Amino acid sequence: TEVIQTSKLPELMQTGVKETGMVIKIGEDTGFTEDALVLVNRAGIRGADGEMIGAIAQVRFRLQTMDSAQKLMEKYNELEYYKDQYLKNTGSYFEEALGSSDVFKEVKKQGIKAARTSFPVLLTGETGTGKEVFANAIHNASDRRDKPMISINCAAIPGELLESELFGYEEGSFTGAKKGGKKGKIELANEGTLFLDEIGDLPPLMQAKLLRFLDSGEIKRVGSTDIIYTDVRIIAATNRDLVKMVREGQFREDLYYRLNIIPAYIPPLRERPDDIEALAEHYLKEYNQKYGHSVKFSEDQRKRLLEYSWPGNIRELRNEVERYVITDGRTSILMAS
Repeated sequence: TEVIQTSKLPELMQTGVKETGMVIKIGEDTGFTEDALVLVNRAGIRGADGEMIGAIAQVRFRLQTMDSAQKLMEKYNELEYYKDQYLKNTGSYFEEALGSSDVFKEVKKQGIKAARTSFPVLLTGETGTGKEVFANAIHNASDRRDKPMISINCAAIPGELLESELFGYEEGSFTGAKKGGKKGKIELANEGTLFLDEIGDLPPLMQAKLLRFLDSGEIKRVGSTDIIYTDVRIIAATNRDLVKMVREGQFREDLYYRLNIIPAYIPPLRERPDDIEALAEHYLKEYNQKYGHSVKFSEDQRKRLLEYSWPGNIRELRNEVERYVITDGRTSILMAS
């Protein structure tokens, strides 16, 4: 009170009530040449026995506080700007995944979120729905975009060759092995992304080896005892029901949960009918330019596009439109005579 006659600290020592963010006006009696508004935080100090032994006040001058707040807001606005730019740029990588229906927009949002992490992604959906396109979009939108994305179709390679394809091999490890050995897909994808298509067709032995890699990041080439450490993001895809396969003992449950950290279901065309006509128009324009034609859809053809179930999904739709354009419209879409 010798410095600030109106000090509340003596009162605070009696009540022990904590005060934060109080706006106080102080004047010339405090040593300032003019009145000033300050922000004050007050708190009591208790001893070991719990009794109040003192009090403390933190004073911040309003102009300094406002200046700090303004600088903080500038940084916040800058952060929000870059966040918006990032989302726009990230979203642009998903433009090749054609579709603007509500259900497909939600799938794209999942993809954008997945791109911000390095967790494994499991893409499920019927054949022809565009799972590989989606996998490429996730990779290109991620911070691994400047590193390789390596793809392998687990159903297209015989089981006995799959291990050497994934993990590589050393020279002389088996008949026909290349001189100097060969890097596997995992090693080639280091710091990038490995896309495992048709993961449901992975043989049981390879399921165990893949699980071990996912848990440790370590691989051994066939015929070698040396451990190679890798940093690879896994995106797997399948058109099979992995949950059913797990129940039937055809797919390892632990591997399924390890891959299914970020699940994304790519819906078939029949579940996103609002996208069918737009997709057809996109491919019509693309193939007209490619083959130098200018064919169009009739109203009857547009109707049939929407009525058809498209069991082959986008792949079937694209092929149907290409065939229609190649024949210059003479082979009508679907059931037309």
